[in-house]
Amino acid sequence: MAHRREIIVWIFLGYIIITGEAIPQGIQQLSTLPSCRILDADSDRLEIDVRFPHPTIGTVQLQQTTYRSVSLRGCHFTERPGAPRLPVKGWLVAIPPEARIGLNVVAEEVRTMPIGRLLPAPRFAFPPPDALASFPVSLPAPILSYEEDASIYGQDAFFPSTLVALGDRGWFRDQAYVRLLVRPVQYNPVRGMLRWVRSLRITLTFESASPRESIAESIAPRPENGFMERFYRAAFLNAGVAQSWRRPLEGQSEVSGAHSLAQESPAYKLLVDEDGLYAISYADLQTAGLPVSTIDPRTFKIFNRGKEVAIWVIGEDDGVFNPGDVLLFFGRRRDSKYGFTNVYWLTYGGDRGARMKVRRGDPQGTSPATIFRRTVHREEDHIYRSLVPRREGVDHFYWNFWFPPNVATLTYECSLSQVAAVSFSATLRARLVGLTDIPGIDPDHHLQLFLNDQFLGDIRWDGPTEHLVEVTFPQSLLMEGTNVIRLEAPNDTGAATDQGFVDWFEIDYAARFVAENNVFRFSRAQSGEEEFRITGFTSPMVSIFDITDPFHVERIVNPTITKSSAITVQFRDVIDGRREYLLLTPDRYRKPRAIIRDNPSRLRSTDNGADYLIITHGDFYDAVAPLADWRAAQGLRAMIVDVQDVYDEFNDGLFAPEAIRDFLAYAYANWRPPAPAFVLLVGDGTFDFKDNLGTGERNFIPPFLRMVSPFLGEAASENSYVTVRGDDVLPEMFIGRLPVNTPQEASAVVEKILEYEREVAGDWTRRIMFVADNADRAGPFDLFSDIVADEHLPPEFEAEKIYLNITHPNPDEARQAIRDGINQGRLIVNYVGHSAIQLWAAERLLEVSQCRNDLSSLTNADRWPMVLSLSSVDGFFHFPGFPALSESLLRAKDKGAIGWWGGAGLGLSAGHHLMDVGFFDAVFREGITEIGAAAARGYMELHSQTESFDFLINTYVLFGDPALRLSALQP
Repeated sequence: MAHRREIIVWIFLGYIIITGEAIPQGIQQLSTLPSCRILDADSDRLEIDVRFPHPTIGTVQLQQTTYRSVSLRGCHFTERPGAPRLPVKGWLVAIPPEARIGLNVVAEEVRTMPIGRLLPAPRFAFPPPDALASFPVSLPAPILSYEEDASIYGQDAFFPSTLVALGDRGWFRDQAYVRLLVRPVQYNPVRGMLRWVRSLRITLTFESASPRESIAESIAPRPENGFMERFYRAAFLNAGVAQSWRRPLEGQSEVSGAHSLAQESPAYKLLVDEDGLYAISYADLQTAGLPVSTIDPRTFKIFNRGKEVAIWVIGEDDGVFNPGDVLLFFGRRRDSKYGFTNVYWLTYGGDRGARMKVRRGDPQGTSPATIFRRTVHREEDHIYRSLVPRREGVDHFYWNFWFPPNVATLTYECSLSQVAAVSFSATLRARLVGLTDIPGIDPDHHLQLFLNDQFLGDIRWDGPTEHLVEVTFPQSLLMEGTNVIRLEAPNDTGAATDQGFVDWFEIDYAARFVAENNVFRFSRAQSGEEEFRITGFTSPMVSIFDITDPFHVERIVNPTITKSSAITVQFRDVIDGRREYLLLTPDRYRKPRAIIRDNPSRLRSTDNGADYLIITHGDFYDAVAPLADWRAAQGLRAMIVDVQDVYDEFNDGLFAPEAIRDFLAYAYANWRPPAPAFVLLVGDGTFDFKDNLGTGERNFIPPFLRMVSPFLGEAASENSYVTVRGDDVLPEMFIGRLPVNTPQEASAVVEKILEYEREVAGDWTRRIMFVADNADRAGPFDLFSDIVADEHLPPEFEAEKIYLNITHPNPDEARQAIRDGINQGRLIVNYVGHSAIQLWAAERLLEVSQCRNDLSSLTNADRWPMVLSLSSVDGFFHFPGFPALSESLLRAKDKGAIGWWGGAGLGLSAGHHLMDVGFFDAVFREGITEIGAAAARGYMELHSQTESFDFLINTYVLFGDPALRLSALQP
C-alpha cells in the first residue's frame, strides 16, 4: 500500500507516527516487538527478562522549535503533559493479596546517544461545549499545546529516574494484580542525551504483610472453569504459579427487609405515584387475588424500603375483613431520577401489624395561627445534558438553557394560591448549572433575576458548576395566581460565550389556612402548644394525620368542626421541632396504581450457581430460553433471571440499575463456585427514565449511567455492572447486551446466535475487513489499522483494507466495498475512525438512519460479522428516538451483525488502538474465542499500558452474547 509521500506528523495522546523521509528507521522496517520471558517464578518471587527493539528517532517542527521524537514499536507513551514523551510498556502481574512487593532491576545492553531537544508530551484541550447540541458526535480536533515542564527540563538528570515502576493494584475476579511499567528509554534534557536499555532483568519478590503468615498460607481458592483458567494464563505474566494466591470475595449476609417477609408469606406490591393517603377496599384486594374472606385483617402489614409502615385498618376489630372495611396508609411518591413510582409491600399472617397511633387534638380556645410558610416548587425536564454537573448520581435533565445572544431571556410561570396579605419576607430559590468555562474569565456566568418585572438581583458564578440561588423579597411582590419569573443573560462577562441550564425554581411565601379540593397539607417548625384553624372544606368528614414520619403516621382525633359558608376544622397539637400535617376527606383518598402479587424468586439463596447468566425483561423471557438451553448443552450452568426479581430482592421492588449491579456482586461472592463468568442483558434502555422527551421508549434493562467520560460526563457504563471487586476498572464477569424492544426482535437475535454457532464455517470466516477513516488530527487511522492487520493477524487469514482516501479515494467506492464485503461474509469487520450515533465517518461510510438505511442493501444471511468499531458513540444505544448503528445491525433479522463492540461515549484513537490489539491478540494468539472474553482482554491490554484511557473501558459496550464463539475459531 502506498502511503503519502509528504511528511505528515500526527500527534495524539499516546502515539506519534512520522511517515516519509523523516523516519531514519521506519515503522515498517522494524522486525521485532518487546518480549517478556519468565526466568523463574514461584510463590515468593518472579524473575523476568524483558527485551526491546531499537528506537525510532524522528524530527518534529513546532513553530520555531525543532524537536526530536523517540518511539519503540509495540510501546505506548508517557502522558504527563510537559514531561519528555518517552516509550513505556506494561504488563499485569499476579500477586498475593496485600503482599509487600520488592523490586530489583538489572539493566543490560545500555546505550547512550545524543539527541538534542526531545518533544514534550502535549496538553490537550477541546473547544467549549455547545448548549444547543442535542446529542454527541465524534470529538472535534483537539487543541494541542506543548509546554516544557521546567522542573524536568531544567534538571541535569535522566528522566524518568527509574526504569521500572509498579502501578496501582487491582483485582480481576479472585486474583490480585499489579501493573508493571517498564520505561526503557530515559532522557537528560540539559545534556540532550538519550539512554536506551535493550534488555532488563526484573525481579519481584513477595513478602507477606503479616509476619505470622507466609505467602503460601492462604484461603483455598475457589474453582474456576477451564475457559477462565485459559483467560488467566493469557492475562497475567505469572498465572501459572498464582492460582494459590486467589482469594474469594467475602460473602454477604442473607436477605433482610421487606422481601424477606415475601419469602415466608404471600406478598403484594402496591405501586404509588403520588404523595397521599391510600385506601384499599375489600373489592380491591379481592380483585388482586387475596383470599380476603379468610384473612385476619389484624395481621395486615405494609413495608417500604424494608421498614414497616404504620397503617389504619377500619373494621379489623372483629378479626374479619368484611365488605366495607378499608385499609389505609400514607404513601409517598419516589423522588429519584429513575422515576416517581414507589413500591409498598402488603403481607398478612403471623403477628399483628403496626398501626397508626391516635392522639387527641381538642382545641383549647387559644387564638389559632393565621398564616404558614408554604413552598411551591416548579420544575420541568425537557433537555438532557450529560456533561454537567460532574457529580455522580444527579439528574441531568433541565428545563431549558441560556445562550446569549441566541437565547438571552427566559421566562417561567409559577402559580400561587392563598397568598396572605401580610408583611412577610418571601424567598425565591433556583438551581442553575453553568456549562461553559472560559479560561481567564472569572466569573464567566452572569444572569439578572426578575419577579413580576421587579429586579431581584444579579447572579454571578464561575465554571461548569451548580449554583443555588436564594433571594429574599417582600411578599407584596407576589400575586394570587400566576407569577412570572424572568432570567436575562446580558452577555457582559467578557467571555466569548456564556451558556448554562435552568433546573428548577421554588418560592416560599406566607399562605392562609384554606383547604383546596378538600385537601390541606402544611408544616410547622417551632416548639410548644399551638392551635390551627383550616377552612374551605365542603364535607365535615375530615381526617387529620401527622405525617412528619411517613413510617409512623399518627391520627389526630376530636377536632372541632363547624359549618358556615364552608366547613372549618380546628385542632390543637404540641409541637417539638417540626411537624407536618395532612387533612382530607374520604373522597380525596387515593388508590394504588396497581396491586401485583409477588412471585418469590430466591436469588439470594447460596444454593444457586451459574456460569452464564441471562438477565432479561419479562417480555423476552420465552424468547431467550432456547439460548439458555443451548449454553447448557455446551456445558455451562445457564440461568435466566427476570430483572423484576432483581429489583424486588435487591432494591425492594424499585427500578434502578444499581440493583442489577448489587445482584451480580452478590451472585459473584455468594453463589456456588465457579462464580458467574458471562452476563447477558436482554432489553433496550434509555437515559430518559421518566420519558421526559415523550418518545414512549421503555427501559427494559436500564443503562448504568455513571460519571465516567471526560468528554460526555455521564455515560452508559455496562462495565460498571460487572466491576464488583476492588477499585479498579477491570470487570469480574464478561458482559454483553441484546438491545431489543419486542419479543420478535429478541427471537430474531437469538436465532442468529444459534444458527451462527451451529453452522459449519465457510471460507468467508477466513477474511477480515479493515476499514479506516481518512486521517486527521484525531489520529492516523489507516496506520493504526495497518498495525493490527499486518502484525496481529495470522497469515492464514486474509486482510481486506478499505481505507478512505487511500485504497478507496472515492467515498462512494468505499461505501460500496464495505457493503459488498459484508454481503460476501467477513469474520470480523474492524473500523477505525470517526463516527456518530448512526453512521461511520463524515462521509457516511455505513449508516442506518432516517436519511439513509444501508440495512436495505445487506443480504448477508448466515454470514454475519463481528464488528469492532474503534470509534465514538456508534454504541450510544441509550439515546431515545435515535437507534445506534450498532443496535440496528445487531437487531436486523437474518442480516446485519452477530456482535458489535463499540463506544457509548467519546474516545481517543490511541486508546482505541490498544483495545483493538488486545482483542485481536486474544482471538488469534491466545485462543480466546468468546467475544466477551476477547473484549475483556482488549480492556486489559489498555489498562496494562496506561491508566489515562480507563474511561474507555467504562464506556465501551459489547452488543451480542458474550459467550458467543467466533466461527471458524471454535475449539
